[in-house]
Amino acid sequence: MDRLPHAGAGRARGHVPPRRAEPDLRTLVRALEARVAELDPDAWPKVAIAARRLAVNSSEVEDGSALAALRQVELEHVDDAAAASMRELSESLDEAAWDAQEAGDEARYDSPFRRSRAVSALAFALSREPDEAIYEAAYAVGTPEDLLRGLTS
Repeated sequence: MDRLPHAGAGRARGHVPPRRAEPDLRTLVRALEARVAELDPDAWPKVAIAARRLAVNSSEVEDGSALAALRQVELEHVDDAAAASMRELSESLDEAAWDAQEAGDEARYDSPFRRSRAVSALAFALSREPDEAIYEAAYAVGTPEDLLRGLTS
């Protein structure tokens, strides 16, 4: 079975996010991008913080280093070493998701995929890339529409 590329992997390796059952996912991604593009770029970090918090909570990330990274992001600290650590953790979670997918266990795929996206969002945030962090957070939450609903509720 071929591996479906992950949202974060797609950004870094030239793949596209996996197709989901939601209607017209491309429209939802464009809506998220348009919503973020409407914001003053100075507001992106605050939106990104809220998006990452929502992503970490909804994907049930429990790794101590990821939770510490979220605290650093909320305090607006930039940390290259922590960003690298989050990228490594994200890759490990991607591998777990791919392994589940290759085994045909789609139920076991979703959790590490979403956690990987949340951790990847933290890595981007720690690297001062709030737009990429928001993108990754959308897939950690579920879909861009889910993220928009969570941010506006």
